[in-house]
Amino acid sequence: MNLDSKSEVSDWWQYLQTVAKQEDVQAGRSLQTISPSTPRTEMIATDVPIDGSANAVAGTEFSQINVQSQLQSESQLQSESQLQSQLQSQIQAESYLQRPCINNRFYLGEPIASGAFGQVFLATDSESSHQVAVKLEERSAKYPQLDFEAKVYRWLSGGKGIPSLMWYGQEGAYNVLVVERLGYSLDHLFQFCKGRLSLKTVICMTTMLLHRLEYMHNRGVIHRDLKPENFVLGLGEDSSVLYIIDFGLSKCFRDPVTQKHIPFREGKSLIGTPRYASINNHRGCEQSRRDDIEALMYIVIYLLRGSLPWQRLKHNSGEDKMKHFKQIERVKSSLTPEELCRGIPSEFAVMLKYARTLQFDETPDYMRLRRLLSRLFKKQMFTNDNYYDWTERMVLQTDM
Repeated sequence: MNLDSKSEVSDWWQYLQTVAKQEDVQAGRSLQTISPSTPRTEMIATDVPIDGSANAVAGTEFSQINVQSQLQSESQLQSESQLQSQLQSQIQAESYLQRPCINNRFYLGEPIASGAFGQVFLATDSESSHQVAVKLEERSAKYPQLDFEAKVYRWLSGGKGIPSLMWYGQEGAYNVLVVERLGYSLDHLFQFCKGRLSLKTVICMTTMLLHRLEYMHNRGVIHRDLKPENFVLGLGEDSSVLYIIDFGLSKCFRDPVTQKHIPFREGKSLIGTPRYASINNHRGCEQSRRDDIEALMYIVIYLLRGSLPWQRLKHNSGEDKMKHFKQIERVKSSLTPEELCRGIPSEFAVMLKYARTLQFDETPDYMRLRRLLSRLFKKQMFTNDNYYDWTERMVLQTDM
């Protein structure tokens, strides 16, 4: 099945539900409905388990059989288990052949995210049998971004915490970007930890993100849409490495040949996520490295405190968005770094104040910011053991 038209993706949604129900009948479990509009955090919680999870569920069922069933011989149980495995393998084989295929190589699986700029699916790489992430964007999109995003991935390739680009091209009615599969987003982990992260975890995450931004900025690229959803953990040996993703709104702030900085401009529209946008971004100024640093600081405060003051501003769907953005900017600019950081270590107020005072074309002192965090880490006598708020919770959830 190829993506010859937009209807192919819609058909794939319906087909996923049919296959999922078949798997549920065999595995004895229920599935919550997933739609293209389901938020990422909800989909992660309701995704159909893979990699032999049906067999794991079947094993749980066998452990809960009644006393009479326990008298059955081991050979009979093994026979039933083998039958269960064969049925599951048959379903997987049939579904694999019917999946939409990208570049005769990547077979679409379940959805993991959707938004204004496209949809993201899990997929299987037929050459390696590994899972990858596939981002689809309609070729008829008014403001296509995937082609530029692919170029940014290539330009940043090789950097730690930068996902590997597997393939980019066109397939039917879509532009398609294929990158390595990663783990949970920082936003999901934040929600998983009841809407607040510990000081130790935030210091470690912020230190890694400063490294990511320094690498990007040294390559002449600013992100312009920093938010917890765009930071994700790796998998396996890289499960403690924080990656930065989604470069659709990124921009080159420096000419790669002359190294000349872009000129300062005003009258620009707000770009990115208003909750974390810098004050200068709200005011229509051209963004530069300083805006990424300021946005990062709002994210850090949000993770530590659980919310930001301007989140309390009400906005009805029918109201003018620009009016709401202006309200956010007024509250944001009226609060001093000390007021915003009340209740958390003063080092973060120092970092925010520094970000707000950077000049448009000034190179941030990333080392200075990391040094502040390092001193705070030592002062709190934390241990650098890659053990974060979600580590034990994840283990306990897996064991259950």
